[in-house]
Amino acid sequence: MRILLLFVLAYAPLLFGGRTSIEAENVDYDGKQIRMAGAIKVAHEFGDLACQKGVILMKGRMNPQRILLYGDVVAVLKDGSILTAEEADINCETLEGVFTATSPHKVEYTTRVEEGPVKTMSRSMRVIMKKMAGKSEYVVSDVQAAGSVNIEYQQEE
Repeated sequence: MRILLLFVLAYAPLLFGGRTSIEAENVDYDGKQIRMAGAIKVAHEFGDLACQKGVILMKGRMNPQRILLYGDVVAVLKDGSILTAEEADINCETLEGVFTATSPHKVEYTTRVEEGPVKTMSRSMRVIMKKMAGKSEYVVSDVQAAGSVNIEYQQEE
């Protein structure tokens, strides 16, 4: 398994256009999927992802189509926003992600606005990102929360 992990890490720039790296205790790549387990860290051009178990579904050899994450999911986006969940399903083509949690846990999305941090919590969240025109930056363009939604605004002094 260690040799396969080194293979995936060595060829990740080829698989993902030089913009994604993968770290995990165990990795299995069959040409269509990258299956990962144990202390997973994925650095993608829209942010850093971490979890306990995951699968990257490939569309062709060099194109990730979906990233599926399970167990203690944390996404730290380039704009500083943080998403935590139990599971995530991220579509790399549409830049849409669905984050879910089961009771008593909730998905948490924390971001900053001019007045201070805003934390949104719910059972599920659909997050859509977009790439800034003429730039390599990604921003969250839409968040839809469902199931026991709670929003906290914290004004800074």
